[in-house]
Amino acid sequence: MNLLQRFKQLPDLQQLPPAAKRRVADGIWAVARAVLMLGLSFIILYPLLYMISMSLRPVNEMADPSVIWVPKSLTLDNFKRAVVYLNFQSTLPYTAIVTLASTVLQMASAALAGYGMSRTKFKGQKVLFVLLLLTIIVPPQNIVVSLYRQYRNFNFFGLGYLAAPFNGGLPFTVSLIDSPFSMILPAMFASGIRSGLVIYIYMQFFKGLPKELEDAAYVDGCGSFKTFAYIVIPNMAAVLLTVFVFSIVWYWTDFYYASMFSPRFALSTVLSGIGAQIGFDTQTSNPFESMAVTQAGCLLFILPLLIVYLFLQRHFVQSIDKTGITG
Repeated sequence: MNLLQRFKQLPDLQQLPPAAKRRVADGIWAVARAVLMLGLSFIILYPLLYMISMSLRPVNEMADPSVIWVPKSLTLDNFKRAVVYLNFQSTLPYTAIVTLASTVLQMASAALAGYGMSRTKFKGQKVLFVLLLLTIIVPPQNIVVSLYRQYRNFNFFGLGYLAAPFNGGLPFTVSLIDSPFSMILPAMFASGIRSGLVIYIYMQFFKGLPKELEDAAYVDGCGSFKTFAYIVIPNMAAVLLTVFVFSIVWYWTDFYYASMFSPRFALSTVLSGIGAQIGFDTQTSNPFESMAVTQAGCLLFILPLLIVYLFLQRHFVQSIDKTGITG
């Protein structure tokens, strides 16, 4: 019996009872879902598995066609060399401090901005909201020149001009280039990396927060700041965790702003030049040596983010559902 005859002997789905139809539909959906999840998992996990395999592989096995995924022998020499080339003992603390400080400050300042825009009615509110959307839409390349000039000659928001008579007629300025304040200062005023999106996330959350909670606090004599501190903040656990994870990832993996304002100290910019540094130090034309150490450096770079995600993954998914980001 050939395949066509077997197919014709299959029962007609239209003749099956409703319960059997549901079971068949559930089975088909389960198979399709499994195939889809396997495909997505392969796309997402393939770079990570490739990175682990290459970083643990000795250089002499890079061109071995018999080695596909699992190396014949494991080595940590690639990680040791990556730590040296990345200057890990200085770039890692610098990046961690800047990332955590900027994240915390951005969470606080953007929360105040989002709360004010969602709960307060004032003239020009729609115009301000359009400007907020522009900060999300406009690419950072369009404003990087003006930002660099401001950070290169930072005059303390115009106060430096007051010291001009005591400084030979020139405004008193300092350079924020190659300093952590080029990242921390914008985050303090809700204008850091993707702060517009952070404010929008807060606004979406505040729209779903019952206004009656704040009205009850006002009746009891609380002011705006006291209401925000004692009523709103305790109910913000979900959105705070979401914003924290997003901001950590954005600041840690940022390359564009870091390459402009902190090219010598940010871990992402140092990692981008590790291949050229290896070739400069070894004076070798062997590309496999650079590839192995670069993959080890990339794995060290994303390892802190993987650890954070593993600990916060369950709470992070629940927080996204509660914040209404997808609504």
